[in-house]
Amino acid sequence: FTTPGDYRNPEKKYEIVPGTFVDEAPVGFEENPVFGIVGLGMGGPVSTSRDYSKVRTTTAKFDFISQVNSNNQIKTGLEFVYNQFEMEFGMVNKFLPEGNTWTSIHRNPIRLTYYLQDKLEFEGFIAILGGIADYNNPNGNWYDVGPYDREFFSQNYKPEEEAEFLNRKAKSFLTFSPRLAISHPITENSKLYFNYGHYRQIATSERLYRVQRALNNQLDFIGDPELPLARTVSYELGYEHALFGNYLLHLAAYYKDVTDQEFWVRYISFDGKVNYRKLTNESYEDIRGFEIDLTKMWGRWFTGNINYEYRVGTSGYFGSNMYYENPADQREYLRKNPQQFKPRPIPRVKSTLSLHTPLDYGSSPVSRTLLSDWNANFIFFLQGGSWFTWNPNNIPGIEYNVNWKNFYNFDLKISKTFPINKIDVRFFLDIYNLFNIKYFSGLSFVDSFDYDYYFKSLHMPDDVVRPLNYENIQGKDKPGDFRKEGVEYQPMEWIASTESYKNPNPRVIYYEGATGRYVQYKDDAWVEVDSGRLQEVLDTKAYIDMPNQTFYTFLNPRRIFFGITFDYHF
Repeated sequence: FTTPGDYRNPEKKYEIVPGTFVDEAPVGFEENPVFGIVGLGMGGPVSTSRDYSKVRTTTAKFDFISQVNSNNQIKTGLEFVYNQFEMEFGMVNKFLPEGNTWTSIHRNPIRLTYYLQDKLEFEGFIAILGGIADYNNPNGNWYDVGPYDREFFSQNYKPEEEAEFLNRKAKSFLTFSPRLAISHPITENSKLYFNYGHYRQIATSERLYRVQRALNNQLDFIGDPELPLARTVSYELGYEHALFGNYLLHLAAYYKDVTDQEFWVRYISFDGKVNYRKLTNESYEDIRGFEIDLTKMWGRWFTGNINYEYRVGTSGYFGSNMYYENPADQREYLRKNPQQFKPRPIPRVKSTLSLHTPLDYGSSPVSRTLLSDWNANFIFFLQGGSWFTWNPNNIPGIEYNVNWKNFYNFDLKISKTFPINKIDVRFFLDIYNLFNIKYFSGLSFVDSFDYDYYFKSLHMPDDVVRPLNYENIQGKDKPGDFRKEGVEYQPMEWIASTESYKNPNPRVIYYEGATGRYVQYKDDAWVEVDSGRLQEVLDTKAYIDMPNQTFYTFLNPRRIFFGITFDYHF
């Protein structure tokens, strides 16, 4: 067993299997300061994903708009969608075939949508009243089996008996979603509005119809085409006010109640022969918040917008996300697992500044062609770090106690249009992540050990670490902090005192809790770390034990796109 204080001897050769050593890490593996060599999985030379799917979609759509009179405008429409799914996908690994899975989906579902709305206008008062009807038909049979049926879910399954299980007509269903929007003027420069509506969303077909089996025919995942559409009931109350003839102030509060969301539930039989996940609609979410928005509506040289949003959500599920056939196992599981999650609020700031030259800018036709109609859009986004639970010792009652570093980003989009008779030639340059800001992705951990080593190497505040029952060097680090590129890893550890600590590692810088000193063990004696060296380690965050899959650490590099578009005016 290893602990954060254990390190691989740099003189020792790489260990592939117990008792076998080589001089270099083989292809597909990388060095880990604790484990020696770690396999990279997807980062290695083998790709195991296979997909031979074919999807065809036929759509017919009809819309009709009529201004019945000065007060009523009617809109109605119908859309028919017919899908043909021939999906064949899974994992093929010829070296480790035991983990291979495969899914075959051959379905032809039908979807029909009809909408009707009336727009009413009376002296500035505007109301839109309507609704949408959705009809969904899986158009085929589905399985009629119990949740722990050994003959269907376990490796006892025989493909030639598929028709015996696929023997029940899948149910179709019809839903109706009302919509209401009201806009009421208060003064000549302000208005009050209210929006209410039901919104439906169908699950992805790959999930609805999935029947995924392992190499031994045991079922891993199964969908359910009879799931009702996820429903969002949305309320919004807002106020808008025109300022100084050129600015618009927008205030709004909103609430969204989301039900019937996709949710995978696991079933396990008492003998372990049945162990699979089934798609259900047992997840729910409540979202509420408010936003403030200020927009410069028009301008000869620049326009812009800044938006602040404060949002908080509560999510959970009905019933259980794990069902054991053994009642004793089920009771124990329900005792330990909560059904609702209450993350902390996350603020957001979005801003756009648009700089442009006027269409008539220039003193001559040539200068107007070259200097007019330039557009540069600076887009800024800032979001508070999401909250999550960091509880390595499983202390009861600790939830959402740590948050990631704030995320911020700048983009730049530049364009220039040259009108040539009936053709507009537009040159554009789009730069995403303009300043190449590195943001820790959180996706580069090899395993749970790698995850723990990273978090325990951070110098987080005492109020975060103290309840977690482990000692830590105090600091201002947050998850998402990282060691600067090119800086060598310098391990640091907390110890109570040098007198009681046994077997010190000369490579490690120790923080002595009793004295507050940073020391190292050199030439059989404890010595205090040079202040200049210590400050360099702290400033470069050399002490952070970075995740081992380094190619996943930063996933937002600067991206530059440029090109030309042509628009012809008939």
